[in-house]
Amino acid sequence: MASFAFFLDPLDTLSLDKDSTLQIIKQGYLKGHDVAVFHDKDLIVRDGAVIINSRIIDFTAETLSAQVDCKKDITDFDILFVRRDPPVTIEFYTSLSILSSIEANIPCINSPSSILTFPEKIGPTTFKQLHPPTLISSNLSEIYDFKKEHGAVVVKPLYNYCGNGVYISLQNDRNFNSILSLFKMNSNTPILLQKFIEDVSDGDRRIIMLGGEPVGAINRKASPNDFRCNMFAGGTPTLHNLSSTELEMCAQISPILTERGLHLVGIDIIGNYITEINTTAPTGIFQIADLGGPNLCATIIDYAETLIK
Repeated sequence: MASFAFFLDPLDTLSLDKDSTLQIIKQGYLKGHDVAVFHDKDLIVRDGAVIINSRIIDFTAETLSAQVDCKKDITDFDILFVRRDPPVTIEFYTSLSILSSIEANIPCINSPSSILTFPEKIGPTTFKQLHPPTLISSNLSEIYDFKKEHGAVVVKPLYNYCGNGVYISLQNDRNFNSILSLFKMNSNTPILLQKFIEDVSDGDRRIIMLGGEPVGAINRKASPNDFRCNMFAGGTPTLHNLSSTELEMCAQISPILTERGLHLVGIDIIGNYITEINTTAPTGIFQIADLGGPNLCATIIDYAETLIK
């Protein structure tokens, strides 16, 4: 039996029926492991030690409960899961910075320092041959030049999630300036623009990679009144069998993910392009099982056990 610590969002904001993190926790509990959870406010740094106010998880009749245990040095746990959702607030950034200081002393899924240095929308630009034409900038001249070159573009905030704040601007769109104003360009906050990929009409694939290997995938199609395929935006998922091209794409990015300690990620592919690499708390994990695919939550616990020293 091992002890797992999960850094996540407040439990009262999560749903056992919808949240992959709680399903992973449940599988750990069912295998007999001790599972504790904590949030930003539970982190303490004192005299160089990173301590958490841990809460022990219990499942009774499909109901989750958490009881305050005690203050505990986080390196006394056998493994740390970092599963807090974006957006990256100053609290989230601070917590990741603190957790980065101890990751050499405890296995982490995923590496806190790599979550900081490999942001979900910026990290994929590392793979130029696999990434669509993309601009990240707060420079209006650059933004207008990119828009002029590519016509239809998708505009995204860098640090949001679930499709929130994502807009499409088509050729000769009179609303483009209004879209930019929503991002408060006068604050010099960079935004992301990507060339609109027409293949999105065929769906957006979410590929779950574990230990550098693809272990399951879904294809998400947008609702009739939206262009976003994200399930939180109303997208409909179906099981997806990976093509040879998609397997090759996974193989190309696998070494860098493994080197960075990004054990569990969600790759988003439209057409033949990787648009995002989700490193914080990728969704789609238990939906794959609901659609008749493998129980990836159990697979993740099995994999975590192999990392324990």
